[in-house]
Amino acid sequence: MKSIVNYFKLIWLLFVFLFSVNIILAQEEGKINSIENFFIDSEILNEKREFTIFLPDNYTKSKDKYPVLFLLDGKTHFQHAISAVNFLSTRSIIPKLIIVSIHNIDRNRDFSPVYNERFPTSGGAEKFRNFIEKELKTYLDKHYRTSKFSVLMGHSFGGTFASYSLLTQPDLFDGYIAVSPYLQYSNNHLVNLAETELHKKYKNEKFFYM
Repeated sequence: MKSIVNYFKLIWLLFVFLFSVNIILAQEEGKINSIENFFIDSEILNEKREFTIFLPDNYTKSKDKYPVLFLLDGKTHFQHAISAVNFLSTRSIIPKLIIVSIHNIDRNRDFSPVYNERFPTSGGAEKFRNFIEKELKTYLDKHYRTSKFSVLMGHSFGGTFASYSLLTQPDLFDGYIAVSPYLQYSNNHLVNLAETELHKKYKNEKFFYM
């Protein structure tokens, strides 16, 4: 029960600090965090994808496993995500986290659930979701000490993808944060999908903030 409360607190506070409060938090003095870039040659997407990963300050000195925050539009939100996570975790308000910044190539393609003529490359969300499940998560679990708990966060069209992932494959993540999602996309596609796919109860507890 305690772990559930901690994860509930984690997701709620991430939501508040990352997108509801318009501040930039300074890095804590004396903290040494590791930031690395890596690439995946994706067979699913048929392209090379870039990522930036943030590791907690004690990562190299411990054998602990850490929850993972998957950050869509990563280049835009990475720095203030690090600041917020450092601020909250050093005060023991949330657990220490691994943050994975997902760099964009074509966000209209990757984040859109169905094709819409307004966006010529749209409709690639299912393929992008499969890439996260079968290639990105597999890579992270192999190369980093990840725990079983993970959160997907997206803003605007990224929030659309986060909502789509919850509705179509809820067990892919434990928590979903959809900030100002574009729910009207393609004649309210996600709203209509939610009527049948959004459940009152899930086999494994899920957290969703919008």
